[in-house]
Amino acid sequence: MRTNRNTKSILWIAPLTVVFFCFGLLLMAQFNTAQAKRQALENESSANLAMIIKGVTSNKEELTAQLAALKDELKESEALIASGKSLNNAVVNRILTLSAVTGDRQVTGPGITVTITGESNLMYYDLIDLINELFASGAEAIAINETRFTTHTSITEKAVRKTAYDGAGNLISEAGYVPLINGKEVLYPIVIKAIGSPATLETGLTYPGGIIESLNSLYMVYPVIKQMDNLLIPAAPEYIYKYAQAPATGNADSGN
Repeated sequence: MRTNRNTKSILWIAPLTVVFFCFGLLLMAQFNTAQAKRQALENESSANLAMIIKGVTSNKEELTAQLAALKDELKESEALIASGKSLNNAVVNRILTLSAVTGDRQVTGPGITVTITGESNLMYYDLIDLINELFASGAEAIAINETRFTTHTSITEKAVRKTAYDGAGNLISEAGYVPLINGKEVLYPIVIKAIGSPATLETGLTYPGGIIESLNSLYMVYPVIKQMDNLLIPAAPEYIYKYAQAPATGNADSGN
């Protein structure tokens, strides 16, 4: 029995909608990161800004190439739909790729580790700055103590009482703060994994006047960076959307 061509086309609208919805989430994540970097850039020196501009230009060229590739894929998909051919392989491969980028799948690849020991006076916003710098330097996936960082990850802090012995051997207690990831305390040593170009990621953290130099000189925090040939970053827990939904075919609201 022959299947109507229009019916075949409709069957592939749903998976295509999922693909482009995931891509939209990626664009939102990059926009939020860019907003967070704006204020920090205002305080950079001319030399550092020149280095950053060079990196941003390179990143823009890569994104332009990716956009062109996506447009080509869209044209191919439309051509396949028009001819009534199966989109199964193309859609499945694209969904797998986007799932890896958004954190739904574990990923492997070269990159760096950044280790911070318990002696460090690390604050939660230092952790945020490190993550932002890594993404700005081209990190494609990041995990903190094996927790995948995604657009839904929260980094905050809570007040605690810390105990220690003074020089005379007396036990003393003082107020302090510990960072939280998704509401859970981050235990030391804190190990950040980032997949990307190892040399580029390390340079993005260690250039003169950069975040590592600031942590060293201002806050006595000394992260240890290691370039790695292969890292494994786990998948993130499934996120359940409460409000955001992909619009039904033909019922998309323009927002007006």
